[in-house]
Amino acid sequence: MNRGETIKLRDLNAAFNNGKTISLAYFEAALLVEHLSEVYGQAGINKLVRIYSQGLDTDAALKAALDTDFDRLQTTFDAFNDRMFGTLRPALRAGTKDSELQGYAAPGVARLRDGESAKLCRADGARPRAPKGTAR
Repeated sequence: MNRGETIKLRDLNAAFNNGKTISLAYFEAALLVEHLSEVYGQAGINKLVRIYSQGLDTDAALKAALDTDFDRLQTTFDAFNDRMFGTLRPALRAGTKDSELQGYAAPGVARLRDGESAKLCRADGARPRAPKGTAR
């Protein structure tokens, strides 16, 4: 996102067929579903899926199910991504010092001093548990 390498919604389906963009495509698709859920709710997503099952293309499905189009959806999706990740952009700059990153740390995550290795731990010093069945 910081490099402007996001996939436009019109190009998202094709990105799943490209080895260089497939990971980003899955990530953006997950964000898109989260955005659709936030804006249109589960009922809107269900309606969109039902419309797709009738064989409509995406342009027609967006209009029929959500009364929107690619351009409007792209605009609201871009705003959603800016809201979700916009404050992280300065942290992604090369050469950013640990002390400059402190404003971007999530609440409850321990703060680091310059030069200290970045270890994920809670402010109380406890390490978060890995999901059951995964290696740490």
